[in-house]
This record gives sequence, structure tokens and C-alpha cells, in this order.
Amino acid sequence: MDLTSRMTRISCLALAAIAVMAPLADHALADELRMEAIALAWIEAHNSADIETMATFRAAHRQDADDAWRGQFPGLVERLGRLEPTDVEIPGPGELILLVDSSVAGRLEFTFRFSPDDPERIGAIGVDQVGASEDNELPVLRLDSEDWARRTGAIDTYIATLAAEGRFSGTVLIGQGGEVRFEGAYGEASREFAVPNTLDTRFDIGSITKDFTRVAIAQLIGAGKLGIDDKLGEHLPDYPNAEAREKVTIRHLFEHSSGVGDYFTDEWGETPMGALRTHWDYIDIWGPKPLAFEPGKGRSYSNFGFTILGAIIDRVSGQPYFEYVAKNVLAPAGMTATGFFATDLPEPNVAVGYTLMTRGGAQGDTLRKNIYLEPVVGGPWGKTYSTARDLWRFWQELSHHRLTPAAYTSWVLLSGPPPSGPTTAGELGPVTEIGLGGGGPGLSAELLASRGTVIIVLANLDPPITTHLAERLEEALASER
Repeated sequence: MDLTSRMTRISCLALAAIAVMAPLADHALADELRMEAIALAWIEAHNSADIETMATFRAAHRQDADDAWRGQFPGLVERLGRLEPTDVEIPGPGELILLVDSSVAGRLEFTFRFSPDDPERIGAIGVDQVGASEDNELPVLRLDSEDWARRTGAIDTYIATLAAEGRFSGTVLIGQGGEVRFEGAYGEASREFAVPNTLDTRFDIGSITKDFTRVAIAQLIGAGKLGIDDKLGEHLPDYPNAEAREKVTIRHLFEHSSGVGDYFTDEWGETPMGALRTHWDYIDIWGPKPLAFEPGKGRSYSNFGFTILGAIIDRVSGQPYFEYVAKNVLAPAGMTATGFFATDLPEPNVAVGYTLMTRGGAQGDTLRKNIYLEPVVGGPWGKTYSTARDLWRFWQELSHHRLTPAAYTSWVLLSGPPPSGPTTAGELGPVTEIGLGGGGPGLSAELLASRGTVIIVLANLDPPITTHLAERLEEALASER
């Protein structure tokens, strides 16, 4: 049953239940159905990947002090992918637990806590990995000084303790005022050879790669080589779906409104990961499938849409996607350690991913290498390898409008409306609030910019560890401002 029909069923049940139970003054079931309907509406808004759809939901069911969530929403969509509800639990009054399957993060548990003063509003939403061997709730970090010499020791001790408990393995960078204030490396890049992570260790950053693809598309549009509303078929006349060639545009692909679908079908489980190496390896399999909806008439997160954008970048630029990004995105940002590495080839300073996920997305009990759960080579959709310092450089360049025409930065980061005219960096000012992320079996990445602080956390473990750690660090630093 799809989410829409499930919600319709719930609504009908809720009305029936209220009608029957009101005379008995027993509204417990009605309250449970109301909470379930609101939680499912949040899932639907998330799956839309559309900021305005989520804004409509939040206006009705959240109480926001500011619009900071807008900058973080695209990163949340990237980290979690599409969410499919599987079960509901009601642990007590005003609280609901929704179990979901994430297309990139496996089995997750969302806890919705409703306001006691207004049962239509959600007070807090928490997310945890299902089946992890330890409690995912990280302890609170408290900093008793604004002196970075003292802060550094407290932060290092906090993260080192998590690593010693097996809850974190990766690198952390914190920047303020354009300066790096803290860097640390923890855990092991290779457990079988006891190789420690270092600041030079390169981690799979998952869907943060899509931001490189977005920058490349914006550059080509700014250079007049590509139009926002160009049809797919104008640049890929050999794409194996006539309807998509005629109806899908660059804008649709960029904004997840194309209807081309995603990889996670039966074919994904049947395809050896070593067979997926080029754009056309994916396009040949998923390209002929019928559109899931009329382009521009719906939204659904799509890794496959970004693979198509990569193929378009090839054709328009005259260079392979990897070469174009290396020359026009990575090099200008000074990202000398970042690259698209094939995991079946020897490459120095690359962390091995360790996961509890199985091929079907369920949680197992044994930590395994993720080599059979991810394609050997990444692409425009994900699986670039990078360091925390390189991502810091990328953010400095992108947020100050130095990688794309200034008018396009918001479109790149937020998938908001594309620019209607030229704008200068001076007119816009730097971007200060954003959340970028990536996740999958054995990989988790987070870049959180909030109120003048930038926190980057990379891990060779399952999500959502980097999200939790970045949030704990942000909370501790915010309390001191």
C-alpha cells in the first residue's frame, strides 16, 4: 500500500473511530490515529524533497523559531533518501515511534513527541538506527569555556570516548570565523590491519557528491552551454525512453521532480556491484522504465536523476564527468585529496567502510566490510572520497559564491527557484545556514553550517552517527555563544 492510500485509510479510520468513541469519552484510539496521520504526513513531506512542501507541513505541525531548518532540509533528504514506513508503535501518551526503511540508511526508528499543549504540533523528532549494537543516543557534551585551548581538550576527550566504545570511527573538523578551530581523527581506517584513521584519511562522502554535480550543472548554465529547461533528449538523444526524452528537463532532474525513479528496485538486488561503473551501466537498466509520475507534477528523491545529469555533463562539456568535476570543481576549491576511486584498485589513505546492513537494508548483528553493498565506482549521485579539510575548502568556496555564478548558489544548495537575473556575491553575502550529508552502508558524512560555525564529521560506519555527533557538537557550541 502506498503512503497516500495508507494516509487515506488512516483518515477514514480516524473519523469512524471518533464517531464511535466520542459517546464513550474514550479518545485514546483517536489520539493514536491522529499522531500516526501527522507522522506519516511528515514522511510524505520529506519524500517530496521540496522545501515548500515541508514548510506547509511545519506551519501546521511544528513551531519554528526561525528558518534555519530550510538550509538543513536538503542535507537531511540526502542523508536519509526515500523513507518507507513499515510499522508504528505507541509507547505512551503524546509519543509515537515510526519504523521506516531508508533507501540509503537502512532500517530507522523515528520518535515523534507531540506538544502537551497542542496535540496537533510535534515538539521533537528523533531518529535512531534500528538493530545497532549500542544505544545511538549520544551523551550531552558540555563546554564550560569559550577559550578554544580549553574547548579543544573537552571535545577531543568526548569524541575519543565514543571511539573507544566503538560508536564512532572517522574525522571531525570545526571551523568558526573562516578559521579551523578543531581537527581530530579517531578509530581505524582498516580494522583487519589495525590502521588508524588520520586527518589525511579519505572517506566515502556519499550524496555530498551531488553538490559537486549541482555546481557543475550551474557552471554550465552560467556559461550558456545548458538551459535550465532544456529537455533531456536535447542532450541525450539516445536515452532509452522517448517520454522522458520529450518531457524531462534539467530543472526536473536537479529538483527531484522528474519521475525517472531510483535504483532501489529488484534490479538493484540482482545486479553485481562490480558491473556498475559508468553512467550508461545504470541508464541501460533503469532508463527504459516508465516514468513514475508526470515530470514537474510530483517530487521523489532520485539518485538515478543525478546519474542522468552526469551523462549530460559529459555531452555538454565534452569531458567525462569525473574529469570535468576534477578540473572545474575540485581544483578551484583546492581539494587535492578528493577523488572518485574504484574500490577494487589499491588507493592510499582510503578508509574501509564497515556496516551492520545487509543487501536488503535490514540490520544484521555482525560488522562487515561494505564492499558488496556499494558499486565499485561512484558517480554523479555519490561515492566520492574526501577528507574533512577538503570539504572545509569546498564549503568556503561555495558559500562565498566562488564556484558558481553568485545567483545560482542558493539553487545549488537548496534546490530553490533558479535565478531570474544576474546577482553579485556582494549583494547576496555568504551562505551561513546549511546541512549537507551523505549516508549508506558503512559510510556517513555531515557538513553542518549553523550560526557562524561549520562542523564536518566523516565516518566509515553506518548512519546516522555523523548526524548525531554533529548535532551534539553544534548544541554544545551554541550554548556557549
